[in-house]
Amino acid sequence: MDYHAKGKQTPDVDASQDWTLLSASENSTHTTLKVTRVFNTCDDNDVPVSNDTTKFIWAIGATDDIVQHRKRGAASVNILDSAADVWNGPESDIWHINVKTKLPADDTIYWCTAHKSPPFDVKSTLLGSGTCQQYMYGWAVCGDPLFFPENIGIPLTQELRFTQQVYENMRQESYE
Repeated sequence: MDYHAKGKQTPDVDASQDWTLLSASENSTHTTLKVTRVFNTCDDNDVPVSNDTTKFIWAIGATDDIVQHRKRGAASVNILDSAADVWNGPESDIWHINVKTKLPADDTIYWCTAHKSPPFDVKSTLLGSGTCQQYMYGWAVCGDPLFFPENIGIPLTQELRFTQQVYENMRQESYE
């Protein structure tokens, strides 16, 4: 069935049933649905399928009834996602930025951190990138990595690098 919700509420049955179930299977760990739908249904309660990220809501319960389940959430999916690029250039050093974050019980959290780059013994160039403070490339849920063309790079110095993470915490639970 085609349902929709706007905000924190139990989803309503959509008057226009635009999804067609092609197949369904279930085992002890997964439920899989294969569906089809036109990209733009012209239904105000449907989001057109595009290259943007779409948020799907899900709920797990002992029955197939649409009720308030304790296990529920959302998944951000790029429906038209193609395979992510893979670095095919020369061997290079990788600098990983890992952020340990204690998340408060808020709806949306913006978490900014500063990281000093590792020391460089030789001239260094950025060949690929995630999100930067000076936005030349942004990454979001379902985003692919960015690799510059072979003849392009950005010079790196030993400066601070800033990261910003955005956490959507629909259940408003705290995490450590």
